[in-house]
Amino acid sequence: SVERATFPAIVADRQLFALSDDSYWLDTGTPQAYLEAHVDILNGTRLVNLESPLSGTNWISPSATVADSELSLATIDANCAVHGATITNSVLLPGARVAEGAVICDSIVGPGATIEAGVVLEATCVIGHHVTVPKGSVLRGDVRLGGPQ
Repeated sequence: SVERATFPAIVADRQLFALSDDSYWLDTGTPQAYLEAHVDILNGTRLVNLESPLSGTNWISPSATVADSELSLATIDANCAVHGATITNSVLLPGARVAEGAVICDSIVGPGATIEAGVVLEATCVIGHHVTVPKGSVLRGDVRLGGPQ
């Protein structure tokens, strides 16, 4: 723990110094903070060089396919496929698949995960690597499925 071990040791050695800086910095160690970082990029608070330009308040990788969907503050990464879904303030990592009628809000969908038709994911779901959320499932409130690979 940097704040409980490292910093106190540096202070004890009288080697801790500070420099004022206006740079953007955010600890993205929670799903909520990770989503906040994406929103900051999408709304221009945090400037980054993106692979392709923003599409309104969304970023869609050139290799992603998005059709007949409503997006707001959505990050759709490489090789994702989204058809007939509503995605708000959420991140789809590479290769995620989202079927018709799905609603994803304030959530993170992991690489290669599949969100089947009619699924509802609400704050703050995290769907792991290659996890499939079955048709019609409704998940709300800090739900975690699967894990990192």
